[in-house]
Amino acid sequence: MSPSNEGERTLDVYPGRTSMIRTARGIMTLQTEISGSDPEVVTIIDYCGRVLQRTSEPLPPELVDEAEITRFANACHAAVESSVYESLAAAAARPRRRAADVRRRLASWMFVRAMRAYAQQDLVSALALLHSSERLLPDDPRIVAALAVLEPS
Repeated sequence: MSPSNEGERTLDVYPGRTSMIRTARGIMTLQTEISGSDPEVVTIIDYCGRVLQRTSEPLPPELVDEAEITRFANACHAAVESSVYESLAAAAARPRRRAADVRRRLASWMFVRAMRAYAQQDLVSALALLHSSERLLPDDPRIVAALAVLEPS
């Protein structure tokens, strides 16, 4: 590319960017560079030596100098990095949902046991099981209603 031609790109070497994200199980590397005869910004996400994803964004023709191209490449890299962090945050939140599911299942099991105890006229066991269920699911309407009926006034 000739630097004397107005509106033409003047870079012989395009900027690149690399970042790493450390996870509990390894290191994720994000590498962004500009390549191709029709230049595009390419970001590769690598995890423990395996390419997980490749994204590309065409380099707008109006970007002609190094500063503009670098800003665009950095913005593309930052967008991919942000989406990776969002995905990791969502994955980190999943175990909490599993814990909530375990609480619901345990509370349901105790609720059923409480109703069986009540059917056998074992009010002490029924109330103990309902109170334990209530600690796990304090806003469950079934548990609240059962306690309202069974608790002595």
